[in-house]
Amino acid sequence: MMRKNRRNAFDWFAKRPRTSGGLVSALSLIVLTVIAIQRYQMARADEQREMYQILDATHNNLEQALKNCYATSITLAMTINDQGIPEHFDEIAPKLLQSNPVINAVEMVPGGVITQVYPTIGNEGAIGFNILESEQLRPEALRSLKSGKMYFAGPLELQQGGSGIVGRMPVYQNRQFWGFTAVLIHPETLYRTTGLTSIDESRYFFQLRKTQSQPGQKKYFFEGDDQYKNKYHVTKMIPDGGWELILAARESHAAIWAVVPVVLFGIGLSIILGFLINMLLSRPAEAARQSEERFESLFNNSPVALWEEDFSLVKEYLQQIGLIGQRPDYIEKFLGENPDEVEKCLSLVTIINVNNECLKLHYPKTREELMSKSLTSIMGSQTNEDFVNQLNAVAMGLPKINMDTRMSDGKGGHREIFLQWTVMAGYEESLGRVIVATEDITERKEAQRLVSESQHRIEGLIDTIDGIVWESDFANDNISFVNAKAEEITGYPIDQWLSEPNFWTNHIHPDDREKTLRTYHHNVTRAVQFEIEYRFIKKDGRTVWIKDYVNVITESGRPMYVRGIMMDRTKSMEADRKLNESLKLVIEQNKRLQNFSYIVSHNLRSHTSNIQSIASLMDAADSPEEKRQMIGMLRTVSASLNETMTNLNEVVNIQNNISLVAEKLNVRHYVEMALSILSEQIAIKSADIRIDVPRSAEILFNPAYFESVMLNLISNAIRYSGTESAPEIHVIWSESDAGKTLSVSDNGIGIDLVKNAEKIFGMYQTFSNNPESKGIGLFITKNQIEAMGGTIEVESEPGQGTKFTIRFK
Repeated sequence: MMRKNRRNAFDWFAKRPRTSGGLVSALSLIVLTVIAIQRYQMARADEQREMYQILDATHNNLEQALKNCYATSITLAMTINDQGIPEHFDEIAPKLLQSNPVINAVEMVPGGVITQVYPTIGNEGAIGFNILESEQLRPEALRSLKSGKMYFAGPLELQQGGSGIVGRMPVYQNRQFWGFTAVLIHPETLYRTTGLTSIDESRYFFQLRKTQSQPGQKKYFFEGDDQYKNKYHVTKMIPDGGWELILAARESHAAIWAVVPVVLFGIGLSIILGFLINMLLSRPAEAARQSEERFESLFNNSPVALWEEDFSLVKEYLQQIGLIGQRPDYIEKFLGENPDEVEKCLSLVTIINVNNECLKLHYPKTREELMSKSLTSIMGSQTNEDFVNQLNAVAMGLPKINMDTRMSDGKGGHREIFLQWTVMAGYEESLGRVIVATEDITERKEAQRLVSESQHRIEGLIDTIDGIVWESDFANDNISFVNAKAEEITGYPIDQWLSEPNFWTNHIHPDDREKTLRTYHHNVTRAVQFEIEYRFIKKDGRTVWIKDYVNVITESGRPMYVRGIMMDRTKSMEADRKLNESLKLVIEQNKRLQNFSYIVSHNLRSHTSNIQSIASLMDAADSPEEKRQMIGMLRTVSASLNETMTNLNEVVNIQNNISLVAEKLNVRHYVEMALSILSEQIAIKSADIRIDVPRSAEILFNPAYFESVMLNLISNAIRYSGTESAPEIHVIWSESDAGKTLSVSDNGIGIDLVKNAEKIFGMYQTFSNNPESKGIGLFITKNQIEAMGGTIEVESEPGQGTKFTIRFK
């Protein structure tokens, strides 16, 4: 019965070929339409997934390459010492290029001027070039400076020839712009190392677009410019260079063309239709396989050591122990208190694949040997803390994390590693595929350690200097650095030196501040080295003498920093003062000795010569009368010699008496005592004496000396009065902040100081025909006053009188 029904149905279709054909055709078209639509959607999805996988892998390679450049620039910046001078550049630069195959050259660009390039050969044309003065390069250099981060300019025409991409990182010292550290990348190197040229170019092509190009720069890296706009394409941004990475399909309607053969050849033939259906079902798997092969090629040939790992079991286990979705501090505390759980999670990570760079980094015998190891044997138990960061990312659902860690090198040692952990697109939920990029930064860390040690040595040397080493910003004059000696010498803590505005200015001694600041600003604005000496007020209120050796640091001809060393000169200043006082005393004593020697030799020679002459005359005398006359003359000369010896003895006593008794003396009393002693002479001359000395006036002086001084000055005023008028003598006392003075003035005959200024206080110097003048009084007076620490001055003109002024100590 069933067979008959089938037969009838067959006959019915057989008898109605057009209807059957139409029905079969319609059914076939419906089936084919449904299949074609599904095929088109699957092809488009496969193509899109494949393009995103290729784009993600290449984008990761590009970002990792640029981050490696960023690490290189930081290492270069760390070679700059406190004086703004790069150190060990020629030693560190080759190692950086060796460790980073993306970079073709590194540069130091202080103040925008390229001063050092490695390698130098082939790059000589760039040295001395100022990028901030170039209209082509300045905008992107300023973009880097404004953002404070590394920015990749280009592609652009290089000064040394050719085209290149330049990554510049601004460097600051003490919050001031120092310049740039830069890396140079040839575009071909970037394309090769990041996989931009390793795709199937028959199906896809890459384009890199500069989102904000400058005049004279290429907007598109590859030929074809914006042809991708008419194609199906996917994009990702690379902010560090202002680039847009674009992957475009060669054929925008490739998925449609894949359906046309199914429609054309599948109508009417069930076998062909079955074959086409089979083909449609098998093509997605084939496309996925091809996409996986391309990904595998990029993965294996990446210049960065890449691991593909499965964290799905780790996520499930964290879910079991209740850590998924917890706060980071809770997760870290739990895992810190339960290290066995960390070990358990390490054992659950499966290594799916490793690329060629991993084999170089870890030196295993085969790929299988490395993949067979557990993460514990590779990372080591001492790096469990770093693995906790990965577990934290899993628990919190983070797609990407970065960290520094350590890994075993396969030879019993360890390598310092920069690790980037990224979940592949499409596996965010299961974490079945996680890409772990590891970069060997051992040499960079060692270079950083050497730079750090060098800086510590320099700081240690600075702290051993017996002076205050300082630096200030020219713009605001505030101190930006001082060494530890600052607190030791002044008592002020270093924090106060650095934080208090105008600290240095405010602590200069008020009497020295104006002159010191005037000298400082005058020399700093001229950018010259100079020295200044001033007093500085310490924290305890005492004053310290400072000698400041100052140097001005310029950039582009303009003063930027001021540096110096403040040396404590207090002890040496005190020693200099005592030395100067001793020197003055020696000079004065020497003058007195020379004068006394002259007096002795002159006067004694005169007397001895006279005695010799008289003795010769006595020998030649013929009569007793002549001999008596000679004896009389000899007595006279002998008396004169005795007087001379007496005067010289008095001078010696004054100059040698270092233990004179000084007492408080009433000045008025001793003036009146002198007038009492000279009362007979005053009466004979009818002298008019005026005394303007208060009875309270006092001095610290030797009584005998002061009595002698007053007698000498007043008796001279009486003795050398004029013949036409009575003597007028005026004694005046003065007392002020400058000191105490006593003057004795008269209206006498006066002295010609033009002729006799140097002789006025000399021994046996007379300036009149008065027979009573012996030239010894003023000499003794001056010695007595100076012996007590005072000075005496004279003002006089012939016929106009004389004024002697005593200034007391």
